[in-house]
Amino acid sequence: MDFSIASDHAAVDMKNQIIEFLRGQGHTVNDKSPADKPADNYAEAADRVCTDVKQNAKLRGILICGTGQGTAIRANRHSGIRAALVTNEYMAEMARLHNNANIIVFGSRITTQTMAKRMLAVFINTPYEGGRHEERLKSLEAPVK
Repeated sequence: MDFSIASDHAAVDMKNQIIEFLRGQGHTVNDKSPADKPADNYAEAADRVCTDVKQNAKLRGILICGTGQGTAIRANRHSGIRAALVTNEYMAEMARLHNNANIIVFGSRITTQTMAKRMLAVFINTPYEGGRHEERLKSLEAPVK
């Protein structure tokens, strides 16, 4: 599987550990965090990953900031993006199974690297269930009045 990943300054260590973990399993990972800008803005990080995911439907995204909230909020402003902030394995499973999430979001200050890797493994290995969830997903893309 191919991934696009980015973090802000609060999550560089976790991002690097996740990249190593994924590459160790044979996945391709494109790090969208600029090497020359260690204090990266979480909104800019989210925008870069969302752009990648929107351009390639087979690509999955990973965003990490201090709590995960900032990147998740920004990512979900993009049409076609379903970013799920997860804090346990059940949330990671449901994000894929029911919501067909294409980006997983972690908070480096609230989630251990070990737990992030476990949730990511669940996210990778859980297929989208489809069926009754299709209409619900379509409604997520509808404009809010």
